[in-house]
Amino acid sequence: MSKEFNHIDEVLLWQYFQGDLTQEENSAVEEWKNLSAQNLKQFEDTQKLFELTQVKTEEVNFDADLAWQKVSSKINAPKKDETPVISIEKANPTYKSLYWAAAVFIGLILSVNLINSLFFNVETIQVFAENTSKEVSLPDGTIITLKPNSSISYQSTFNQKTRKVALVGDAYFDVERNEKLPFVIDGTNAQIKVLGTEFLVDQTGGEKTEVIVNEGSVQLSSNEKDEKGEEKKVVLKAGEKGIFNKADKKLIKEINNDPNFIA
Repeated sequence: MSKEFNHIDEVLLWQYFQGDLTQEENSAVEEWKNLSAQNLKQFEDTQKLFELTQVKTEEVNFDADLAWQKVSSKINAPKKDETPVISIEKANPTYKSLYWAAAVFIGLILSVNLINSLFFNVETIQVFAENTSKEVSLPDGTIITLKPNSSISYQSTFNQKTRKVALVGDAYFDVERNEKLPFVIDGTNAQIKVLGTEFLVDQTGGEKTEVIVNEGSVQLSSNEKDEKGEEKKVVLKAGEKGIFNKADKKLIKEINNDPNFIA
């Protein structure tokens, strides 16, 4: 092997993968990588980095100067290889190309970290209606009208794998239909499950939950179990009303006789 190529650094390897070296220099690199396991590992690591920078990615906002500093510090770190380092002036490294390649690589890493951060850190969104009614639009198209002094809360992952909200107080629901993802409401004393319909949830006083269905059907279940350990539940259709009383733990269904319940 030529003495001029006793040591190959990352810059020269980068030019090798870009096809910027002469035939003699390419042969020297091939001979160098087969000299030791350490050389082969350095060759393969740089090759992986080069291949990653060839992937088309969307533009990512990051500090390119900081990215270069991180990669440059690794390139300039002292080598454990005891072979004398002989500079190769005729290689004429293209630093600008390496600069942007390293920047894109760091950008890929930042993109992955951002996705992981969003995935593992789920935010809870809360909406309050204070002195007046308030209309809330959910990501799935559902419209909720909160009565005064009521609130709704749901996770930022709503409509991805589940459609669940927590209700405190009273609200009117116009639920967007989705047979694959039932809409679930965790109330004060009961749970309501629907596919797509319009209904009123009244939890006035906190001791009683009342559901009046305007369209479609709704399943109302209490947070209490019966004597057999089974969940207490009723299915309500349009024009029907379900009532769960926390005091006597009774869950009943009856016809709604109040045509002005929405008002």
